[in-house]
Amino acid sequence: ALRVIALRPELSLAVGGGWCRLLDRSLDPLGSRISTGLNMVWSAASDGENLAINEIGGPLRILDSDGQERARIAEHFSHILHDPVTNTWVAVHEPSDGKNSLFRFSNDGELLERRPWDLRVGSTATMRGGRTLILITDEGGQVVNSADWSVQGLEAT
Repeated sequence: ALRVIALRPELSLAVGGGWCRLLDRSLDPLGSRISTGLNMVWSAASDGENLAINEIGGPLRILDSDGQERARIAEHFSHILHDPVTNTWVAVHEPSDGKNSLFRFSNDGELLERRPWDLRVGSTATMRGGRTLILITDEGGQVVNSADWSVQGLEAT
């Protein structure tokens, strides 16, 4: 089954069985297909030059504009985004013990920062072009600034 992931206003990602391909604003293909292996792509993000794809069950891979792998992180993540303020990748780590963490990576996959998250994250969303990460937990919604990881709670109205 084909699915499309919105990456940026001018860029999307088509995901098929074992492959993905960048699409322009009109959903026309850009470049050639990129092999993703056997697992389905769960989430993806782009900084306009590089592409981060997270496959179900891992790994997280950072690819250059030609689809060449720059980094592979053999962990499971439920969400990935590119923070334009710090020019880094922010990912929600989802280990088997259920204790989520936020990770920050360079384009080369170097772990720059890790922040434990005591609440189990059930759902995520990216807003403001990667500047904001929304985490939905059993305790409610959390709005995380991607640059400094400051947190605000969402209140029901």
